[in-house]
Amino acid sequence: MKLVKEKYFQAIEKAFNNAEELIEEAEILAKHNKNARAYTLFQFSIEEIGKAFLAFQFVLNGNIEDIEETRKFFKDFRSHTVKTKTSQGIDFMFALQIEKSSYSKKLIEEFIFDRVDVAVSNDYKNYSLYTSYKDGEFYKPSEIITIDMLDKISKDAKSRLQVGKPFIKLGIDNYDILFETRGSLDEEEASIQTQKRIDELLNSKFD
Repeated sequence: MKLVKEKYFQAIEKAFNNAEELIEEAEILAKHNKNARAYTLFQFSIEEIGKAFLAFQFVLNGNIEDIEETRKFFKDFRSHTVKTKTSQGIDFMFALQIEKSSYSKKLIEEFIFDRVDVAVSNDYKNYSLYTSYKDGEFYKPSEIITIDMLDKISKDAKSRLQVGKPFIKLGIDNYDILFETRGSLDEEEASIQTQKRIDELLNSKFD
C-alpha cells in the first residue's frame, strides 16, 4: 500500500485531534475519581501523540514509495511500545530547544535517569484496565493506579501535546524546504552538539 504525503498529514492531524479528545475525556473521569480509567485515556493520548510524530518522521525521512518501508511504518504505527517511546522523545527534544533553565535541566534528568521503560508503561496501561496478577496477588485497577501516577501521566500527556502539535504543524507548513534539505545535516556534528548541550544542562546550577 502506497499513500501520498497528504494522507500522512491527515493522519497526523487526526492523531493530534484524538489526543486532545482523549485528554478531555480523561479529565472528566479524573474529576469523578475514576483514576484508573483516566490513566488509561492519558496513556492512549500519549500513544496518539507518538503516532503523529512517527507519521511525520516517515513522510520526511522515509521513502513513502517503498513498499517495505511503508510496511514497517504501519507496523510501528500499530505498536503501543513504539508509539510510547516516540512520544517520550518529545521531552528530550523540547529540553534541548528551550532556554537553559532549571526546568530544561529537569526534563533532561527525567528523560535520562527516570524515564519509565516502555514495556513497564504498557503493563500499567493494562493494569489500569483489567484485574491483574502482580507480585503474588490479584488487584483491580483502582488498587494499583495511584493519584500520583495519574498526576504524572496527565502532566506528560498535556505537555507533549502542547509542545508536539505546534512543532509538527511548523514542520508540515515548511515540509518542502525540510524535504529538499534533509540530506544536508551533518549527523556527526549534530550528535556532538547534542551531547554538548546535554552536558551543559546536567552540569548547570540554578537558584
